[in-house]
Amino acid sequence: MSNDVSSAPGMKDISSPRFAALYNWMMDRPLVRRGFDPLRRETVGQAHGVVLEVGAGGGQNFPFYDPPRVVRVEAVEPDEAMLVEARRRLTAAPVPITLTRAPVEALPFPDAHCAQGRIAAWVQDTLVPVTTRCMGNCHWNRDTQQAVLGTGFRATQVRQLSGGLQPMLLLHATRSQTQEEMKACKE
Repeated sequence: MSNDVSSAPGMKDISSPRFAALYNWMMDRPLVRRGFDPLRRETVGQAHGVVLEVGAGGGQNFPFYDPPRVVRVEAVEPDEAMLVEARRRLTAAPVPITLTRAPVEALPFPDAHCAQGRIAAWVQDTLVPVTTRCMGNCHWNRDTQQAVLGTGFRATQVRQLSGGLQPMLLLHATRSQTQEEMKACKE
Protein backbone atom coordinates (compact mmCIF):
# COMPACT_ATOMS: atom_id res chain seq x y z
CA MET A 1 0.00 0.00 0.00
CA SER A 2 1.46 3.33 -0.99
CA ASN A 3 0.49 6.58 0.63
CA ASP A 4 1.86 9.67 -1.10
CA VAL A 5 2.04 13.37 -0.30
CA SER A 6 2.27 16.10 -2.93
CA SER A 7 1.40 19.76 -3.47
CA ALA A 8 -0.75 21.38 -6.11
CA PRO A 9 1.25 23.60 -8.48
CA GLY A 10 1.05 27.32 -7.65
CA MET A 11 -0.34 26.59 -4.19
CA LYS A 12 -0.57 29.66 -1.94
CA ASP A 13 1.22 29.09 1.37
CA ILE A 14 -1.30 28.48 4.14
CA SER A 15 -0.08 27.43 7.55
CA SER A 16 -1.78 27.91 10.90
CA PRO A 17 0.42 25.99 13.35
CA ARG A 18 -1.36 27.14 16.51
CA PHE A 19 -4.81 26.19 15.23
CA ALA A 20 -3.51 22.89 13.82
CA ALA A 21 -1.85 22.01 17.13
CA LEU A 22 -4.98 22.87 19.14
CA TYR A 23 -7.35 21.10 16.73
CA ASN A 24 -5.28 17.91 16.53
CA TRP A 25 -4.68 17.87 20.30
CA MET A 26 -8.41 18.35 20.95
CA MET A 27 -9.42 15.65 18.42
CA ASP A 28 -7.18 13.16 20.24
CA ARG A 29 -8.84 13.70 23.64
CA PRO A 30 -10.84 10.61 24.75
CA LEU A 31 -14.04 12.56 25.45
CA VAL A 32 -13.94 14.27 22.05
CA ARG A 33 -13.14 10.98 20.30
CA ARG A 34 -16.15 9.33 21.97
CA GLY A 35 -18.32 11.96 20.31
CA PHE A 36 -16.59 12.21 16.93
CA ASP A 37 -15.42 8.66 16.21
CA PRO A 38 -18.95 7.24 15.76
CA LEU A 39 -19.77 10.10 13.36
CA ARG A 40 -16.55 9.51 11.43
CA ARG A 41 -17.22 5.77 11.33
CA GLU A 42 -20.75 6.36 9.99
CA THR A 43 -19.89 8.94 7.33
CA VAL A 44 -16.59 7.45 6.17
CA GLY A 45 -18.16 3.99 6.31
CA GLN A 46 -20.47 5.01 3.47
CA ALA A 47 -17.55 5.81 1.17
CA HIS A 48 -16.81 3.48 -1.71
CA GLY A 49 -14.69 3.37 -4.84
CA VAL A 50 -12.25 6.23 -5.35
CA VAL A 51 -12.94 8.78 -2.61
CA LEU A 52 -12.19 12.51 -2.60
CA GLU A 53 -11.78 13.77 0.96
CA VAL A 54 -11.77 17.56 0.97
CA GLY A 55 -10.28 19.23 4.05
CA ALA A 56 -8.46 16.19 5.42
CA GLY A 57 -7.25 18.17 8.43
CA GLY A 58 -4.99 16.03 10.58
CA GLY A 59 -6.14 12.79 8.94
CA GLN A 60 -8.59 11.83 11.68
CA ASN A 61 -10.84 10.07 9.12
CA PHE A 62 -8.05 7.92 7.68
CA PRO A 63 -8.40 4.89 10.02
CA PHE A 64 -12.13 4.56 9.28
CA TYR A 65 -11.95 3.77 5.56
CA ASP A 66 -13.12 0.23 4.76
CA PRO A 67 -10.64 -1.63 2.51
CA PRO A 68 -13.25 -3.91 0.86
CA ARG A 69 -15.30 -0.85 -0.18
CA VAL A 70 -12.68 1.84 -0.81
CA VAL A 71 -10.15 1.52 -3.65
CA ARG A 72 -8.16 4.59 -2.66
CA VAL A 73 -8.58 8.05 -1.15
CA GLU A 74 -7.49 11.34 -2.74
CA ALA A 75 -7.25 13.62 0.32
CA VAL A 76 -6.70 17.36 -0.02
CA GLU A 77 -5.82 19.87 2.69
CA PRO A 78 -4.60 23.45 2.09
CA ASP A 79 -2.92 24.04 5.48
CA GLU A 80 0.69 22.85 5.73
CA ALA A 81 0.53 22.69 9.53
CA MET A 82 -2.48 20.34 9.35
CA LEU A 83 -0.64 18.22 6.80
CA VAL A 84 2.15 17.52 9.29
CA GLU A 85 -0.24 15.44 11.42
CA ALA A 86 -2.07 14.01 8.40
CA ARG A 87 1.25 12.71 7.05
CA ARG A 88 1.86 10.88 10.33
CA ARG A 89 -1.53 9.22 10.13
CA LEU A 90 -0.95 7.93 6.59
CA THR A 91 0.98 4.93 7.92
CA ALA A 92 -2.03 3.73 9.92
CA ALA A 93 -4.49 4.08 7.03
CA PRO A 94 -6.01 0.75 5.92
CA VAL A 95 -6.36 1.95 2.29
CA PRO A 96 -4.00 3.79 -0.08
CA ILE A 97 -4.24 7.54 0.46
CA THR A 98 -2.69 10.25 -1.65
CA LEU A 99 -2.45 13.44 0.39
CA THR A 100 -2.24 16.64 -1.65
CA ARG A 101 -1.81 20.18 -0.43
CA ALA A 102 -4.57 22.06 -2.24
CA PRO A 103 -7.65 24.19 -1.56
CA VAL A 104 -11.05 22.95 -2.72
CA GLU A 105 -11.23 25.86 -5.19
CA ALA A 106 -8.19 24.51 -7.08
CA LEU A 107 -8.35 20.73 -6.96
CA PRO A 108 -5.40 19.34 -8.91
CA PHE A 109 -7.34 16.51 -10.58
CA PRO A 110 -8.68 16.11 -14.12
CA ASP A 111 -12.46 16.09 -14.61
CA ALA A 112 -14.10 12.81 -13.55
CA HIS A 113 -10.93 11.74 -11.68
CA CYS A 114 -13.01 10.62 -8.69
CA ALA A 115 -16.09 9.50 -10.73
CA GLN A 116 -18.02 6.59 -9.23
CA GLY A 117 -17.87 3.11 -10.68
CA ARG A 118 -15.82 3.42 -13.86
CA ILE A 119 -15.99 -0.36 -14.44
CA ALA A 120 -19.72 -0.51 -13.65
CA ALA A 121 -20.29 2.41 -16.06
CA TRP A 122 -18.42 0.55 -18.82
CA VAL A 123 -20.51 -2.59 -18.26
CA GLN A 124 -23.70 -0.51 -18.26
CA ASP A 125 -22.72 1.17 -21.54
CA THR A 126 -21.88 -2.22 -23.08
CA LEU A 127 -25.21 -3.78 -22.04
CA VAL A 128 -27.47 -0.92 -23.16
CA PRO A 129 -28.13 -2.42 -26.62
CA VAL A 130 -29.37 -5.59 -24.89
CA THR A 131 -31.27 -3.88 -22.06
CA THR A 132 -33.06 -1.48 -24.41
CA ARG A 133 -34.28 -4.38 -26.58
CA CYS A 134 -34.96 -7.04 -23.94
CA MET A 135 -35.77 -5.11 -20.78
CA GLY A 136 -38.46 -2.62 -21.71
CA ASN A 137 -36.14 0.00 -23.25
CA CYS A 138 -34.18 0.16 -20.01
CA HIS A 139 -31.11 2.42 -20.21
CA TRP A 140 -28.87 1.34 -17.35
CA ASN A 141 -26.38 4.05 -18.20
CA ARG A 142 -28.85 6.93 -18.05
CA ASP A 143 -28.32 9.57 -15.38
CA THR A 144 -31.84 9.32 -14.00
CA GLN A 145 -31.56 12.22 -11.61
CA GLN A 146 -30.27 14.56 -14.32
CA ALA A 147 -32.95 13.35 -16.74
CA VAL A 148 -35.69 14.14 -14.21
CA LEU A 149 -34.25 17.52 -13.28
CA GLY A 150 -33.72 18.39 -16.96
CA THR A 151 -37.46 18.21 -17.56
CA GLY A 152 -38.24 21.01 -15.13
CA PHE A 153 -38.62 19.08 -11.89
CA ARG A 154 -36.99 20.29 -8.70
CA ALA A 155 -35.50 17.69 -6.34
CA THR A 156 -36.84 17.87 -2.80
CA GLN A 157 -35.09 14.73 -1.56
CA VAL A 158 -32.39 12.53 -3.12
CA ARG A 159 -31.10 9.28 -1.69
CA GLN A 160 -28.84 6.70 -3.33
CA LEU A 161 -30.07 3.32 -2.10
CA SER A 162 -27.46 1.09 -3.71
CA GLY A 163 -24.73 1.03 -6.31
CA GLY A 164 -23.40 -1.57 -8.68
CA LEU A 165 -24.64 -2.23 -12.19
CA GLN A 166 -28.15 -1.00 -11.53
CA PRO A 167 -28.07 1.69 -8.84
CA MET A 168 -31.30 2.53 -7.05
CA LEU A 169 -32.15 6.16 -6.59
CA LEU A 170 -34.88 7.50 -4.33
CA LEU A 171 -35.77 10.88 -5.79
CA HIS A 172 -38.61 13.08 -4.55
CA ALA A 173 -39.28 15.91 -6.99
CA THR A 174 -41.90 18.55 -7.71
CA ARG A 175 -42.71 20.58 -10.78
CA SER A 176 -44.97 23.56 -11.29
CA GLN A 177 -47.68 23.07 -13.89
CA THR A 178 -47.29 24.91 -17.17
CA GLN A 179 -50.08 27.14 -18.52
CA GLU A 180 -50.98 24.44 -21.08
CA GLU A 181 -51.24 21.77 -18.40
CA MET A 182 -53.48 23.98 -16.23
CA LYS A 183 -55.70 24.71 -19.25
CA ALA A 184 -55.96 20.97 -20.09
CA CYS A 185 -57.02 20.16 -16.51
CA LYS A 186 -59.86 22.71 -16.68
CA GLU A 187 -61.26 21.27 -19.91
